[in-house]
Amino acid sequence: MGRLAAFVRDLVHGRAGDAAACAARARRLGVELPARARVVRLRAAAADPGVVERALDLLRTRLPRRALAARDGVEIVIICSPDEQELLGIDLAWLGPDGAGMTGGAGEDAPGAEALAASHVQAGRAIRLGRGLRGDGVVHRYADLEAYDALLT
Repeated sequence: MGRLAAFVRDLVHGRAGDAAACAARARRLGVELPARARVVRLRAAAADPGVVERALDLLRTRLPRRALAARDGVEIVIICSPDEQELLGIDLAWLGPDGAGMTGGAGEDAPGAEALAASHVQAGRAIRLGRGLRGDGVVHRYADLEAYDALLT
């Protein structure tokens, strides 16, 4: 999992290189980047590494293929298709007691691997805005909050 987790973190932080380099690295790891990929971030209410690890394990069992998911500090980052995001659901209670205190944000679809960093930023903004407007325990979509974001920036 270490090399896959490093790849996921490199993708969402814009360090993975161009499309060809990303595709080659994905092949070496035995994974495939979704054609319509987006970033979903899940943040724990408390900075408890155990909560994050348990939630990551549960998440990997819910996704149908080898999940492009990794722990990134106090967050879980996931690179997924819109269909895979639907499998996560909106309500995060399945991640543990009281949703394990998790709140999520989903960025918009990225047109290529190089654009996943922008989707990652959007997902973070969706968490911050969504928590303030709608509360914890759910996945907030940036597309639903983009107008609020524009007003605040």
